[in-house]
Amino acid sequence: MSKSVKIEYLDKNDIDKEEIENNALRCINNSLLGEYNNTSRMFQKGEIIYLNPTEQLCIKDAVKGADSVATVLSSGDFAIESVYHGVKDILTFDINKAQYYIASLKLAALQNMDYKSYNSFLSDVHNIRDFLSTDMYSELKKNSDCSSDVYYFMDVFLNMYNEAVDYIYNFLCSKKLINDRALIKPSDYTRDEYMKFMSKKLASCLELGFKFPLSYVQMDALLSMLVFGYSSQSIFQYIHGYIGQSYDNTYMHDEDSFNEAKNALSGVKISFINTDLSQLKNNLDRISYTSNSNFNGFKVIYLSNIPEYIKSNEFVSTVDNQLVPLLQDDGVILYCCQGISSNRLNISQAELDYIRSHDNYNDYSFVTQRNNIESYSMLSKKYNVDTVETEAFAGDGVEKKDTFVYVRKK
Repeated sequence: MSKSVKIEYLDKNDIDKEEIENNALRCINNSLLGEYNNTSRMFQKGEIIYLNPTEQLCIKDAVKGADSVATVLSSGDFAIESVYHGVKDILTFDINKAQYYIASLKLAALQNMDYKSYNSFLSDVHNIRDFLSTDMYSELKKNSDCSSDVYYFMDVFLNMYNEAVDYIYNFLCSKKLINDRALIKPSDYTRDEYMKFMSKKLASCLELGFKFPLSYVQMDALLSMLVFGYSSQSIFQYIHGYIGQSYDNTYMHDEDSFNEAKNALSGVKISFINTDLSQLKNNLDRISYTSNSNFNGFKVIYLSNIPEYIKSNEFVSTVDNQLVPLLQDDGVILYCCQGISSNRLNISQAELDYIRSHDNYNDYSFVTQRNNIESYSMLSKKYNVDTVETEAFAGDGVEKKDTFVYVRKK
């Protein structure tokens, strides 16, 4: 590939270092889900960071043969998966500007790393040595040509990550009882050697039953819950998509698939707009994206699990006014209902009325369930709606199932 593929940031103003740093700090230090009450929507500011998907990459079944796709940007995997299946024109959108920096780095890594390095650096959270490795990032930075704002954001992000790792390391080193139980003397090891050892031993030292190695995310969570005096406000609380992935028939299935995605980047155009979903068409109209003679609508608009954060009437209005007008005649809007089966979506009217009568906005699981069920019921009356059920990937919700909803014009 003679020229690298980058994500074009549409309608981008000049961004100085102070704004980038503030953006990183906001994503990491603010509330996980933002405000939500009877009148506002959850996840208004997108204040968590996705490094990997939290659902199966079922977008592959819809984008095969598509010429133009719009997808939430998130970690960048939905866009890369679209590339893998032959899409050449991809618009990405996200309320969280930080995802542009994360996805830009992931795209650079795809083009400059081999399969094993890419996976260990960006996906395998249990690889204590390589996951978000400063050395691997420095090498990627030297060999790729992302814009300076992407590198600056990642510099800030990885500095915070390493400070959080150091916090755990120093805390564990100071606990003689834990080290005695683990039969280890911290001074005999480097930080990385010590932490790799403790990832395997910490759970048993804390008298927990499981034996698998812990990621930094899991170590931080365990210490926060179980060890008196540990008070970490770390970046780990805001990194999502860190759980092991199921890569069957995706661009990360094996080395050959990864290289196919890398080769498929030739001639690909990926663009990004920083917008709330409820204003997607309005903002595309504003920058004349939709009036371009080359724009003929999208074959697929992929929303991931965004709808579960939006009250049903607002989401259906968004579908009507912002998404359907952007679709090709035979296009599809696709989204994921996490932790909920297709049977649960197809509940009776009496059950739906019961759910509607209980405004329990203090229960995250209840809210997301209700939003998904109500939205599905309302959409089914206006559009052709189909579902595909998969095993739950993230383990969220009340059932170990995810349901993907396909919405088409009648």
